[in-house]
Amino acid sequence: MANVDASPQPISVLISDDDPGFRTIVRKVLAHHTDIRVVGEAKTGSEAVQLATKLHPAVCVMDIEMPDLNGIDAMREILRMLPATKILMFSSNTGMTDIQEAATAGAAGFVVKNCASQLPKAIRAVTRNVGFFLGLDSPQRLNSSDTL
Repeated sequence: MANVDASPQPISVLISDDDPGFRTIVRKVLAHHTDIRVVGEAKTGSEAVQLATKLHPAVCVMDIEMPDLNGIDAMREILRMLPATKILMFSSNTGMTDIQEAATAGAAGFVVKNCASQLPKAIRAVTRNVGFFLGLDSPQRLNSSDTL
C-alpha cells in the first residue's frame, strides 16, 4: 500500500511591495503560520507578474503603489494569465476609491498596511473565496454579489 501524506499543502504566497521593510514585515507575520508559505518576493509590478507566472502562487499580497507597473495593473495581468490566483491588496492607501478600484479590477481582498497582523486571516479567507476587505474600521467580508 502506498504511503499517502494526508497533510494539506500550505497556501503559497507571493509578496509584492517596493518597500523592503514591508516585505520583511509580511514575511515575519506569515512565518508563524505553518499553513502559509512565502514562495517569492517582488519589488516592482513587472517583477510580480514575472514571478507569479513562474511560481503560480495561490495568493499574491500586492501593494498598489509600485514602480514601473502599479499593483492594480500588475493584478490585471496576473489574473489574465492565472485566473485562479487570488490577489490580496496590501496598501497604506485607505480611501474607498482605492478599495473600490482594487475590487473592481479583481482583488479578492484588501488589507491596510497598519493591519499586517490580519494578513494570515485574509489569506485564508480569499483562498476559500470569501472576500476580505479591511480598512481602518473592522473587517468587512464581501461576497461576489455584494457591492462596495
